[in-house]
Amino acid sequence: MIDEKRRVSFDSAALMYEEVRPSYPDPLIDDIIKYSEINSDDCILEIGAGTGKATAMFASRGQSVIAIEPGKEMAAIADKKFEFSSKVQIHRSKFEDWDNQGKHFGIVAAAQSFHWINPAIKYQKSAEVLKPDGYIALFWNTAYGLDREIWKQLSAIYQDYFQNEQPFYLHEQAEPLAPNKNIEASIAKRNKDLNNSGRFRKSKTFIYDWTQEYSRPAFLKLLNTFSDHRILDTYIRDKLFFKIGAYIDNLGGEYILPVQKCITPS
Repeated sequence: MIDEKRRVSFDSAALMYEEVRPSYPDPLIDDIIKYSEINSDDCILEIGAGTGKATAMFASRGQSVIAIEPGKEMAAIADKKFEFSSKVQIHRSKFEDWDNQGKHFGIVAAAQSFHWINPAIKYQKSAEVLKPDGYIALFWNTAYGLDREIWKQLSAIYQDYFQNEQPFYLHEQAEPLAPNKNIEASIAKRNKDLNNSGRFRKSKTFIYDWTQEYSRPAFLKLLNTFSDHRILDTYIRDKLFFKIGAYIDNLGGEYILPVQKCITPS
């Protein structure tokens, strides 16, 4: 079941999303193009393109992209970004409702978005719009490898505001979690779901480790683009951010977020 409130929560933070959400490692985009063996005349379909971060990386490599984005504000930023590009078309729509009008694609790509698509149709429809030798590439940024003490301190702060649950960016850390809830299990489940759909070649996973440095204001803006933070009551969210901001000040006013970028291509 898709949480519709969280799914649409990003759109009201579109400008912050464009400002502080990280992009993607160059080797990841290069590997998608390499392993897919996409032809120069093939088009990429991008699902849930947001403000066009991955879109821009594909287009900069000479690839044509049709980018689907349901959010009005997100799509407006992407439209503006590519208004003079002959390589990119922005279609404002949910993937579930979108009509390919008979067009088929060399790659179906989804950056940070595939988990928001209705599971009853996302694999079937993705396969239907691919060319026979087409390639699906699903990728996510995941904060992973946080310093243990920082993880504990942040987790303690969230206990008062997340009803004893953890925010998603801490949830997939290695300590101490319920069985099958860490990042390795998450990757395994994504691969299993993709392979069990029976629609694609056997999937592989590639992981790219990198870090992103955030000032105190930038890190709080980043948190404010996460759906589990956006659905909090404003008063509660402000109190939470005050405490997190104070903790970052104690760290010296900057925070380095270790990230794993996982790609599951098939």
